[in-house]
Amino acid sequence: MFLDQTMTLLLDWLLVFLPILSVLVLMLRFRWDGAQAGAAGWPVALAVAALRFGARWQVLAYAQAKKTRSAARRRFTPAGLRPSARSASRYFWMSKVVTSLAERQCHFV
Repeated sequence: MFLDQTMTLLLDWLLVFLPILSVLVLMLRFRWDGAQAGAAGWPVALAVAALRFGARWQVLAYAQAKKTRSAARRRFTPAGLRPSARSASRYFWMSKVVTSLAERQCHFV
């Protein structure tokens, strides 16, 4: 019984690090840049969360909406491009709407 729990825990840890390892392998071995490797690691993280840890689509959508809102608040832009204040504001408020809808749908507090 102890061996089964240990193996399950070890498997969980390996699967948690799988997205990070995939990004590192793509960057170091295949010489991808960070944006490409990160984009490839993102579906790996979603798959691990859904298949191993049972995250349903509502939880995954909520997590993505929260991250988008957080990025909009910091005015994160890819490739260092600075959007106009109007487009940044629009991006922020749309992500806020999506987050609030996800919170209502998933009954998060």
